[in-house]
Amino acid sequence: MAPPIRPVPIQIGEAGFGELSITAKISSFAPPHHSAGVFALIGPTDQVNTLKAAGPPTDAAVVAYTQVDLDAVYSESVGNAVHALSHSRSSHEAAVLATNDAGGPAGRFEGSVYVTGDVILTGADAAEDFDIAEGAARVPGMVMVLDEEGRLMPCSKAYDRRVAGVISGAGAFRPALVMDKRTDDGDRSPVALFGKTFCMVDATFGGIEVGDLLTTSPREGHAMRASDASLAFGAVLGKALRPIAEGLGLVPILVTLQ
Repeated sequence: MAPPIRPVPIQIGEAGFGELSITAKISSFAPPHHSAGVFALIGPTDQVNTLKAAGPPTDAAVVAYTQVDLDAVYSESVGNAVHALSHSRSSHEAAVLATNDAGGPAGRFEGSVYVTGDVILTGADAAEDFDIAEGAARVPGMVMVLDEEGRLMPCSKAYDRRVAGVISGAGAFRPALVMDKRTDDGDRSPVALFGKTFCMVDATFGGIEVGDLLTTSPREGHAMRASDASLAFGAVLGKALRPIAEGLGLVPILVTLQ
């Protein structure tokens, strides 16, 4: 087995190649506790040296790290620019893992995406961003209705057929999918269109049982039990998944606009 090649200087930082064995140590470049096939650091000297001393948080066949506005990895091909194959059967490991710890997106695709297997999402609902009326209150779990310009505002009357849905993200549920997401979000919020979400409810108009249909209530932003079938048509926003006997609360619902 060939010994590791010492790192060579590049425009910013250093790059080095380790032994082919995943257990090999790149003693001349990587921290002694780190194993890698290819190891690259790009960035200001002080940050590169700090990372070399501490070591990155993972061992891998290829490690690329940048602290400057440069691509850590760039690949171009007329075929597959990147081909990743994993033999792991663990649900916590994947052929490709992307993480963004600064709040931005972990992945971006400019073009169509073809998927031949299942798409597994950990969120609970499918939502779509809507414009919010100027000055209107909005918090996750709030029941929203349309105004005359198609923007959203909290409900304020019973059996309102302008109901649009519930603002996603309350309680333990987060949206699995958000549609119509724009670069400049402006005054917009995601509204759950189907799936499970937590909803603000008012049981002073009648206790709510599991399976009860819910509609808008006179209390701003709250749902209530739809006890009048003649008024409920077109004003139902969902079905209760947890009971509440009295007062106000936040309960999970199955979003079923009808």
